[in-house]
Amino acid sequence: MLFAGPKHDTTCTVSDNGNIDLGGGTDICRAPTSGTWAAFIILAIAAFVAGVLYFALMEGGSGQTLGKKALGIRVVDKRTGGSIGTGRGVGRYFARWLSELVCWLGYLWMLWDPEKQCWHDKLVNDYVIKV
Repeated sequence: MLFAGPKHDTTCTVSDNGNIDLGGGTDICRAPTSGTWAAFIILAIAAFVAGVLYFALMEGGSGQTLGKKALGIRVVDKRTGGSIGTGRGVGRYFARWLSELVCWLGYLWMLWDPEKQCWHDKLVNDYVIKV
């Protein structure tokens, strides 16, 4: 079952190769209602916002997410050695996307970088240090 939640019956056409076209034809298909789609979209947005807030507040405040605490590492400002702040925490979250774009090359960059920084660390001017 792809979607949980209310569904409705609608007419559809099922082709020989299994493709389903809703809104016409002679077959009957069960499709998510508009309320189910709305709930899905709202929950997806809430999950995205929760993820951004988690990393921004944890890395921007204490410098540690739960995983970083378990590994004994922390994100610190390159100049002061202190917290990077929530704003830069948000920037670091989105900068990670750039590190992932080319087969995670931005994460591997630290292996040969003299300062041992990934691309997202360079973009927000921080270091990850052992605690």
